[in-house]
Amino acid sequence: MSTTTASGSNKLAGKPVGTVVGIRMPPKLLARLDAIIARRPDPKPTRAKVIRNLVRQALNARDERKGLRPAAKSAPRKA
Repeated sequence: MSTTTASGSNKLAGKPVGTVVGIRMPPKLLARLDAIIARRPDPKPTRAKVIRNLVRQALNARDERKGLRPAAKSAPRKA
């Protein structure tokens, strides 16, 4: 595993900071992920960015259900 850290910053010298996590994805799940990306406007997000966002959303929703964080105010959805 590769780990990079920086205090108080999400980027260090233009490179992402964090731990590299490799996963295997079944073809049907990967197709669903690619469909999400295809619906997004240009510039399209990377698979990694979409996966990070989905994980973040799931963890935030879990924390909200358990009362560990206040419920997020829902912003109006863009068309």
